[in-house]
This record gives sequence, C-alpha cells and structure tokens, in this order.
Amino acid sequence: MLAITSKSAYEICVLKINGICIDTYNCSETNYEYMVDIEGNKCATSCEDGKVLLIRENMCNDTCDKFFYVLNNNNECGLCKQFYPDKPYKIINSPNCLSSEEIPEQAEDYNPKLYLLKCKEGYKVEGNTCIMDCYPTCATCSIYSENELDQKCLTCKENYII
Repeated sequence: MLAITSKSAYEICVLKINGICIDTYNCSETNYEYMVDIEGNKCATSCEDGKVLLIRENMCNDTCDKFFYVLNNNNECGLCKQFYPDKPYKIINSPNCLSSEEIPEQAEDYNPKLYLLKCKEGYKVEGNTCIMDCYPTCATCSIYSENELDQKCLTCKENYII
C-alpha cells in the first residue's frame, strides 16, 4: 500500500522481509509467529538482536520503559504480574518486583489492575522501598519540608549542620 501526503510518500506493508514489503508470506508454514516490529512487521520466532519484546503489545522495540515495566533475562519487557505471579507488584520507577508481603507501608495504589504502586505524598522511591523525601540538606528528617528555615532534619548530609 502507498500513502501519499502533500510532502511525502510512504510504503505501508503488513510484513517486511529484509527491508522489502512482502504481499504474502505464510508464517504458519514456517513455524514462525507474526511479530509486530517498529521497523516493519516480520515472521519470526523472536525479536532481532538488540531489541526487546514488549509482552503486553507482543511487539519488538528498541527499549523497555523500566519506569513501569521490568526486563527479564530473555530480553522480554512486561509487567511484574506477567513474569512473576508470586511477586506481581512494582513501585513505579523501582528496579524489582514485590510480593504482597514486601509492599512498604509508605506505598499506595497507582494502578491496581496492573499491580503498580507509587510512594505516598512526601516519600520518594529508593531501591524497592519508599523513603521520606527530605529537604535537600537533610540525610534524615521527621517530616517533609520545603521551608529552608524549618527543614525538619534529624540528621544532615555531609558538610551541613543542624
């Protein structure tokens, strides 16, 4: 198929083999699957080297958004619940999956259907937990503060004093 705009023309194809659109190519006869790819759909058994399989979309892509997803050892990108039924939870922007027993008290639902959590207001992600988001000069604090004159520090970062 050819798509023409006022400035350009684009070739649109269902399948692409070696950079060329193919009108008919029977994936089932070759034991391949239909793989959606950002550079053109293919009949293949996996994504090309350097690409990751986005499980939810069944699509090959250049990157995995680790803000919401995890990347497993098979170069597959997906939600924790898709890979680890015993650890379906993920705090957004954290590295690992969590079981229900591992959810920190300072986390709350972000998207319950996807088992995504976020840190409560006044907390930030650090590793797989939520820690109090202190004033920039504080190492630890009693509560969150943006007030330079009342920082709520319990201890200070190096080179700062209370």
